[in-house]
Amino acid sequence: SDTNLYFHNRCWLFDDGMMLFMSNRTGRSEVFGYIAKTGELVRLNRKQDAAAHTVVASRLGNRMYVARENAIYQWNIKFELSPKTKVHIKEKKICELPVNASQLGGMNENADASLVSFGYSIDGQQVIAVADVETGAIQEVARPPVQCGGHIQFSWNRPDLLMFNGSYG
Repeated sequence: SDTNLYFHNRCWLFDDGMMLFMSNRTGRSEVFGYIAKTGELVRLNRKQDAAAHTVVASRLGNRMYVARENAIYQWNIKFELSPKTKVHIKEKKICELPVNASQLGGMNENADASLVSFGYSIDGQQVIAVADVETGAIQEVARPPVQCGGHIQFSWNRPDLLMFNGSYG
């Protein structure tokens, strides 16, 4: 089955040349891309790597963010269409989650592409955090008293405004 990304997460690369989605056509849920000009589907996750998840495309460049094995990565994507389609991904590890943390989701890029937000749980407590894309420095933003379930999003216009929703009980 093929699944689109969460509704508020960007699923098209910056130049609108590729749409991102999740698919289990390889036997596990992985990141795939649809190349708009050729109609080709491409597997973006290398088969020898753990499957990436919590995907979001950047608003300001042909790159995307993924989580894999308790770390957050940035994938810079370049593709050639001629003479044969080739996709090149340069991977950069942005940060690792704290020891004993489990990823919840909520990955999102801020308006100026300097931060990426995410949520995780540690010792039963939910944490909302951001990581500096260049340095990898993590800053804890909040430990909400409600279940936020990964619904974390930066404002599209203000790089300093981070929002989440949650429910009691």
